[in-house]
Amino acid sequence: MSLIECYKIVFNLNGLDFNDYLDLCKSKTTGANLQNKIQTKSARVNYFKYSFFMRIIKPWNNLPNNVFEVGISVKGFKSHQKTLMNIYSFLRE
Repeated sequence: MSLIECYKIVFNLNGLDFNDYLDLCKSKTTGANLQNKIQTKSARVNYFKYSFFMRIIKPWNNLPNNVFEVGISVKGFKSHQKTLMNIYSFLRE
Protein backbone atom coordinates (compact mmCIF):
# COMPACT_ATOMS: atom_id res chain seq x y z
CA MET A 1 0.00 0.00 0.00
CA SER A 2 2.86 2.39 0.74
CA LEU A 3 4.31 1.96 -2.73
CA ILE A 4 0.98 2.97 -4.22
CA GLU A 5 0.97 6.17 -2.17
CA CYS A 6 4.53 6.85 -3.22
CA TYR A 7 3.51 6.32 -6.86
CA LYS A 8 0.76 8.90 -6.44
CA ILE A 9 3.21 11.39 -4.93
CA VAL A 10 5.93 10.87 -7.54
CA PHE A 11 3.51 11.23 -10.45
CA ASN A 12 1.49 14.04 -8.78
CA LEU A 13 -1.80 12.14 -8.56
CA ASN A 14 -2.82 13.02 -5.00
CA GLY A 15 -2.15 16.73 -4.60
CA LEU A 16 1.08 16.44 -2.60
CA ASP A 17 4.02 18.23 -4.16
CA PHE A 18 6.81 15.74 -4.81
CA ASN A 19 9.44 18.47 -4.50
CA ASP A 20 8.39 19.27 -0.93
CA TYR A 21 9.37 15.82 0.34
CA LEU A 22 11.59 13.98 -2.14
CA ASP A 23 14.19 14.52 -4.84
CA LEU A 24 15.12 12.48 -7.85
CA CYS A 25 18.25 10.50 -7.13
CA LYS A 26 21.42 12.13 -8.41
CA SER A 27 23.84 9.45 -7.25
CA LYS A 28 25.53 7.36 -9.92
CA THR A 29 26.60 4.62 -7.47
CA THR A 30 23.57 2.40 -8.04
CA GLY A 31 24.46 1.68 -11.65
CA ALA A 32 20.75 1.50 -12.42
CA ASN A 33 18.45 3.64 -14.45
CA LEU A 34 17.91 6.68 -12.25
CA GLN A 35 14.86 8.03 -14.05
CA ASN A 36 12.41 7.11 -11.25
CA LYS A 37 14.78 6.55 -8.33
CA ILE A 38 14.20 8.85 -5.38
CA GLN A 39 16.03 10.17 -2.35
CA THR A 40 14.89 12.26 0.58
CA LYS A 41 15.59 15.88 1.11
CA SER A 42 17.93 16.54 3.99
CA ALA A 43 16.18 17.34 7.26
CA ARG A 44 17.26 19.17 10.36
CA VAL A 45 15.07 17.18 12.75
CA ASN A 46 15.21 13.53 13.83
CA TYR A 47 11.53 12.70 13.57
CA PHE A 48 11.75 12.89 9.78
CA LYS A 49 14.06 9.86 9.70
CA TYR A 50 11.16 7.65 10.86
CA SER A 51 8.63 9.10 8.44
CA PHE A 52 6.86 7.50 5.51
CA PHE A 53 9.29 9.16 3.10
CA MET A 54 12.35 7.54 4.67
CA ARG A 55 10.74 4.10 4.89
CA ILE A 56 9.56 4.04 1.28
CA ILE A 57 12.83 4.91 -0.47
CA LYS A 58 14.49 1.48 -0.41
CA PRO A 59 11.43 -0.50 -1.58
CA TRP A 60 10.69 2.12 -4.27
CA ASN A 61 14.24 2.19 -5.59
CA ASN A 62 14.32 -1.62 -5.72
CA LEU A 63 11.38 -1.77 -8.13
CA PRO A 64 12.35 -2.85 -11.65
CA ASN A 65 12.16 -0.19 -14.34
CA ASN A 66 9.38 -1.93 -16.27
CA VAL A 67 6.99 -1.00 -13.45
CA PHE A 68 7.26 2.63 -14.56
CA GLU A 69 5.87 2.22 -18.06
CA VAL A 70 4.81 5.42 -19.77
CA GLY A 71 1.16 6.19 -19.16
CA ILE A 72 0.59 3.47 -16.58
CA SER A 73 -2.31 4.17 -14.25
CA VAL A 74 -2.51 3.57 -10.52
CA LYS A 75 -4.50 0.42 -11.29
CA GLY A 76 -1.72 -0.78 -13.63
CA PHE A 77 0.91 -0.02 -10.99
CA LYS A 78 -1.06 -2.04 -8.42
CA SER A 79 -1.15 -4.95 -10.84
CA HIS A 80 2.61 -4.80 -11.36
CA GLN A 81 3.16 -4.58 -7.62
CA LYS A 82 1.00 -7.67 -6.93
CA THR A 83 2.90 -9.63 -9.58
CA LEU A 84 6.23 -8.63 -8.07
CA MET A 85 5.10 -9.55 -4.56
CA ASN A 86 4.06 -13.00 -5.79
CA ILE A 87 7.41 -13.53 -7.52
CA TYR A 88 9.43 -12.42 -4.49
CA SER A 89 7.40 -14.59 -2.10
CA PHE A 90 7.91 -17.58 -4.42
CA LEU A 91 11.67 -16.99 -4.47
CA ARG A 92 11.85 -16.85 -0.66
CA GLU A 93 10.25 -20.27 -0.21
